[in-house]
Amino acid sequence: MIIGVLAAITLQTLVSGEIKARDTQRITDIDSIQGALEVYYRDNGSYPIGAAGSDRGCWLSNSSDTSCNPLYPLVANNLLPSLPYDPGKNSYVDGIASGCGYAQFYAYWSPDGVQYNLYAVVESQGHSGCVPGSPWPFLYQTVVKNH
Repeated sequence: MIIGVLAAITLQTLVSGEIKARDTQRITDIDSIQGALEVYYRDNGSYPIGAAGSDRGCWLSNSSDTSCNPLYPLVANNLLPSLPYDPGKNSYVDGIASGCGYAQFYAYWSPDGVQYNLYAVVESQGHSGCVPGSPWPFLYQTVVKNH
């Protein structure tokens, strides 16, 4: 009985540590994308226009199809070696395509090249971090830049 309780506590600690490690990687990745976006804006006078998520094949393959992968210019201009993708499942979790907290992928959206939204799920926040009314209402931690 005692061994079972200790094993359960150890397992929970390991899972919690893995979640924190993935969240740290997410923050690092989002910061890298943001930095590259700011350099791109400085050099070009606008952000890449379009929308994409890291769960799409064109993001993962660093495709030059900017209609599918608007962030490709960051790679093409050597601002990033490749586009990072979510260290979790990099997809909807358990096949659920809606509802706060059921996505694990990065998302980018810029309608006009003047502003952008960059999203990532922060697992450790649970469902309390939802952003109602955003283009992807199931994602957490919104970053908006306006120039």
